[in-house]
Amino acid sequence: MTLYTAADRNPITAVPNRLLLTGWKDRLESLELRAIGIEFERLVRNKTSREIRTASWLPSKLSPHGRVDWEDSPLIHIWEKACQRDAKQTCWCFGLLLWEHLMNHPDAWRVEKADLDDVPVAATTYFRCRSRDESAESRKMASPVS
Repeated sequence: MTLYTAADRNPITAVPNRLLLTGWKDRLESLELRAIGIEFERLVRNKTSREIRTASWLPSKLSPHGRVDWEDSPLIHIWEKACQRDAKQTCWCFGLLLWEHLMNHPDAWRVEKADLDDVPVAATTYFRCRSRDESAESRKMASPVS
């Protein structure tokens, strides 16, 4: 489906800071990237609310809002391998990988970016649209009538 901005409901067609993300992804093997994608999908599928607060999916050692243990998860590759145990880079990389994942997700999502200290994107919040048509309907209502 598509990822939309929360404010104006325009479809998002690119991941911010693509060059940084590419550099981090180049440090990972294709199977590790696939495993990370599968883990993201598991987290999304098990989400009971329609809201994802990115920072809550970080480990507590990286974010005071973090609640997910990465130790026995494919996400540990982001910390250990892609970002070489750099906390700030790990938060950025994780946020961009999740952004990319939700851009390609079959459900429509809205995104509201917020900064968490000096780590933008890690504090991003996503909202699952109620239906596939919700974002399109919101755009129609927001656009001026001619």
